[in-house]
Amino acid sequence: MIVRCVGLSSLFFLSALSCYASEELEPIVVEASVFEGREIDDFAQSITILNSKELEQKKSASIGETVDGELGVSSTYFAPGVSRPIIRGLGSNRVRVLENGIDSSDASSVSEDHAVSIEPYISRQIEILRGPATLRYGSGAIGGVINVVNKRLPQTLEGKSLDVDIHAEHATVSDGNTVAVDLNGVYESFAWHIDGLTRDTNDYEINGFASESEADNRGVLKNSDIENDNYGLGGAYITDAGMIGFAFSRFDSNYGIPGAEEGDIRIDLRQYRYDSQVELYQPVTGVDSISLRTTFNNYRHFEIEESGEIATAFDNEVLETRLEILTGNDNGWENAFGLNYQDREFSAVGEEAFIQPVDEKKYGVFAITDYQTGNWDFELGGRFDREKYKSENADDDEFSVFTASVGVVKEFSDHLKLNLYAARSERAPQETALYADGPHLATLTFEQGNEDIKKETSYSIELGLGQDKDNYSWQVNSYYNHIDDFIYLASVDGNNDGIADRTDEDGVFAPDGELLLGSYTNEDAKFYGIEAEVTRRVFKNHMLEVNGRVFGDYTRARFRDSSVGNVPRITPARIGAGIDAVYGQWDARLDMTYVTKQTKTAQLEETTNGFTMLDANLSKTFYIKDADVKLFLKGENLLDKGARQHASFQKDRVTLPGRNIVVGVSMAY
Repeated sequence: MIVRCVGLSSLFFLSALSCYASEELEPIVVEASVFEGREIDDFAQSITILNSKELEQKKSASIGETVDGELGVSSTYFAPGVSRPIIRGLGSNRVRVLENGIDSSDASSVSEDHAVSIEPYISRQIEILRGPATLRYGSGAIGGVINVVNKRLPQTLEGKSLDVDIHAEHATVSDGNTVAVDLNGVYESFAWHIDGLTRDTNDYEINGFASESEADNRGVLKNSDIENDNYGLGGAYITDAGMIGFAFSRFDSNYGIPGAEEGDIRIDLRQYRYDSQVELYQPVTGVDSISLRTTFNNYRHFEIEESGEIATAFDNEVLETRLEILTGNDNGWENAFGLNYQDREFSAVGEEAFIQPVDEKKYGVFAITDYQTGNWDFELGGRFDREKYKSENADDDEFSVFTASVGVVKEFSDHLKLNLYAARSERAPQETALYADGPHLATLTFEQGNEDIKKETSYSIELGLGQDKDNYSWQVNSYYNHIDDFIYLASVDGNNDGIADRTDEDGVFAPDGELLLGSYTNEDAKFYGIEAEVTRRVFKNHMLEVNGRVFGDYTRARFRDSSVGNVPRITPARIGAGIDAVYGQWDARLDMTYVTKQTKTAQLEETTNGFTMLDANLSKTFYIKDADVKLFLKGENLLDKGARQHASFQKDRVTLPGRNIVVGVSMAY
C-alpha cells in the first residue's frame, strides 16, 4: 500500500512538470572542484550539496548517518556515531571522506567499527560527488567523494567583526545532549575561527530485540552510548595578492560497540589535525593562482575490553600535501595542474591486531582541462599515481595507477541539461588486502591478506538528464560501472565440503568456530543503477509556500561469474516522498522513505526486511535585534520501526534507533 501511494504521488508530480516556468534558482558553488566558483550545474558528474538549512534537518553524530538517504547514498551503520558513507554500492576506501578538500586520515577505512574523525555539526556545507572522483583526489576516490566544508581555514574576508552560532539539542531516544559553538570574525586583513562541540548520549532505545540470540537485549541497544569533545581554531591573512592560513583541530570520541561477542567493547579515539594553506593570486601573467595545501594528522585509538584493559592500539600518522596551478584565458579554457604527496605510517598493536604495521607513500600528478563554448561544456583529465607499501614482515609492494576521464554538459533551452561522464580508473589494493593476517572481531572474520592481489580497474559511464526551474525541478541519473579484478574478502572452503570454513581466534580450523575464514581475492564485478528525483512547488502566496518531493534509487551489484553470485551488503531499492512548507517564520517538513526488502544477497549473507521511515521537522525563527533565534523540533522514525541496515556488518545484531524526538535551539548573531 505504501509503495502504491508513493507511486501515485510520483505520477501526480511528474504530470505537473510542464505547468509552470519562472525565475532561476540561486547558484550553488562546489568547493570540491579544482576550478574556483564552479556551480553545481557545470558538472557532468552527479553532485548533491547539503547547505546549512538542509544540514539543520539532517545532521547526525556521524557523516554516514548525515548523508544517508540522499540519492544513491547509504551508510555502513556499524554503531551510532560509527558510520561511513556508501555511494552506489561502493564504500570503505573506495569513497574518500574529506575535510575542506583533504582526507580525514583516520582509520575508518581499515575497519567498520572505526569512526570517521569529522564532526558534521560544525560543517557549513557537505558535498556528495557520485562516481569516480580520482583526478584530483587519487585512487581512493574510485567510488566517489564526501567533502565536508567548515570554516576552520578561512578563505575570504567576508563577514562581520564577530559572527556567533550556537546550537543545543536534546534527543529522547538516547537521552543525549549536544552543544556546539561556532565563532568567526574579521579584523582588517585577518580572518579567524573558533569552534567547539560536546556530545553525551546514553544507550539508545529500539523496538524489539537487537538480536534474537540475546533475549535480554530488548528495548535498549546495550553499549551504544557516545561521548564526544571536539574543538578547532584557525586564521588566515588575506590580501589581493594571496593568502596564508593555518588551522588546528582536536577530535575526541569514546563510544561503545554494541553486539560485540567479547562483551562491552569500547573505543577511545583521539586525533590532532594541522592544516595550512598558501595561495598566490595571479602571480604571473597567464596563471590564475598557485595553491599549496598541507595537512598533518596524528591519530590513535584504543580498543578497550570490558575489564578496562587495552586490547589493541591503532596509530595512524599522515602527512599530505597538494600543489595546484590554475591557468585560463578569455576563450573559454581553464586548466589545472597538480602534484600530490602522501606519507602514512600505520600500526595496529595488541592481542586483536589483524594487520601488521605498514608504511605507505603515494606520489601523484594530474592535469584537468575545461572548455566552455556556447551551451556546451567539455572536461578532460588524467592522473598518474605511484603507491608504495613497506612492511616489516612482508615484501615491499608497489603499484602504478592511471586514471582518465571525460565529461560533457549540454544545456538546452528552458533550463534542460544533459550530462555524460565516462572514466577509466585504477585503484591499488588497500593495506588490509595485502597484509591482513589475524582475527577481525568487528566483522567476526579471520582475515588473510594476499600479496599477489591485483589492482582494480574500473570502467564507468553515467548519463543524466534534468531540468531546474523556480517552480519545479527534476533529475534522472543512470550509471554502469564494470570493475575488473574487484577486491573483496571471499569465504574460504579449504576442505572442499561446500561449507565456508570457520576458525578460532588463532586461525585454527574449527567447525563450530565463531570466526568465518576469509581471504582477499580478485573477481570481476559490475554495478549499475538509476536515481530519480522530482521537486514541485505546490502552492505559494505572500505568506505560505509549499513544496513536494518524490525520489527513488536502485543499485544492483553482482560478480561476472554467476557461480560467485552477488556483491555483499548492497543497499536495496528505496522510494520516498516529502513535503515542506514555509509560513512566515515557521518551517515544517515531512518525509517518508520506504526501503525495500533485500533478497539479492551474497553467499552466506542474510536477507533484510523492508521498512518505512517517517521523519518530521518543525521550527520557528525569532528575530531579536541582531540575533536570529530558532526553536526546533524533529521527529525521527516516528513509526518506531525496528529496522536493520542491510549494508551493515552488524545487521543481525544492531537495529536502527527507535522513535526519537529532538528538541533544541540555535542562535546566529
